[in-house]
Amino acid sequence: MCIRDRFKQLNAPLSGVTPTATLENYQLSTNECYPGLGYLWSSTNTDISQTTPLGLWYTAGGQIAGLRIEVWGAGAAAGRQVSDGYYVSDGDDRWHMSVSFRASDVMCSGETDSEVVGDRLVINQDTIAKSIPMTSDAAAAAGFMPGSCMKSMGQHWMYDLEDAPSNSWVSGNLLPVVPMYHAPGAPEAGKINAFFFASPVCQGPNNEGADTAYSWDNVPSLLGCGLSPSSMCENFCATDCSTSLLPGTTNPWASSGTTHWATMHIFFNADPKEQPTCPGFSYLKNLDNPGAEVFHRTCPANTQTPNTDLNAVLDPNGHSSSSQSTVVAVVVVLTVVAIFVTASVVVYKKRQSTGPEDVVQQLKPTEKGGNTYDALSTQDPRFEI
Repeated sequence: MCIRDRFKQLNAPLSGVTPTATLENYQLSTNECYPGLGYLWSSTNTDISQTTPLGLWYTAGGQIAGLRIEVWGAGAAAGRQVSDGYYVSDGDDRWHMSVSFRASDVMCSGETDSEVVGDRLVINQDTIAKSIPMTSDAAAAAGFMPGSCMKSMGQHWMYDLEDAPSNSWVSGNLLPVVPMYHAPGAPEAGKINAFFFASPVCQGPNNEGADTAYSWDNVPSLLGCGLSPSSMCENFCATDCSTSLLPGTTNPWASSGTTHWATMHIFFNADPKEQPTCPGFSYLKNLDNPGAEVFHRTCPANTQTPNTDLNAVLDPNGHSSSSQSTVVAVVVVLTVVAIFVTASVVVYKKRQSTGPEDVVQQLKPTEKGGNTYDALSTQDPRFEI
């Protein structure tokens, strides 16, 4: 059974605090209900570990309450990510962070409600209680930086803990929860669709990457143990963050010593294979970026580097000069050379969205409840630093 189906069961209101039989690999980690968080469930075989770093929070009433992630390795959490209380140290180069989906006062009360998943995203609700904006308008008002849109994910919005709404390109200043919203022009424009956890160090067993369910995203092996800087830059649309695959491309996080990023995506929509879409996507606009073609990536108009069609190389009369034609030809050749990269990314995308080896977690509504995150009136959209 794929993770999509497992989380469909996980989202249904439950009696007691026992997940359904489809989550037989998880067990109650402790009988204690943590104020603001709930009851913690972890992997049956290894507890929370580098192989199974994702913990599940449940309310006393038996509803999914949030997620807990752990990261390992020197520099896996750094700078303001730690000093501002987002990643909490467990000692020995190990940190944890929780994201809650429900109000603090219901976690241990035994109450239930009609919201299948919840109505908010709050980081470490038991301590700093920092809310992630539930709409892209609220994200913009809070100083988040708009990035790329990718099919199934939506538009990424990053927050720099030091220089927002600008970007310091210091790894430890990136808010380690990156929300994604339906892009401008999409049917549900502005509504939250997903988020990913981030760490500036490869995760998985021995920090060598992950390829199992309920763990970090599995990336093509040619990229190494995690996302390379140019691959991480696919999430941005910024002049200082190049997606080029050519040797010598500048690493914007070089000053932090970051060579790879680990990410773990969490989706909230009912059709993650096809929705949301990215209006304005064109293969012609992405001939020099095979990864963008696979993920239908666009840079919306609200970004620093909005997409421009390669037709822009034509003169006002619609005729291309020989030099301009050469530019297009070179781009096409580079695309052909990158076919192998594209094929690898296709495998990556396929593993994200189908089959039991799927490593992209999904939380989606069921027939027993309303649409996820509809009760926005109960959520304070402010993101205060």
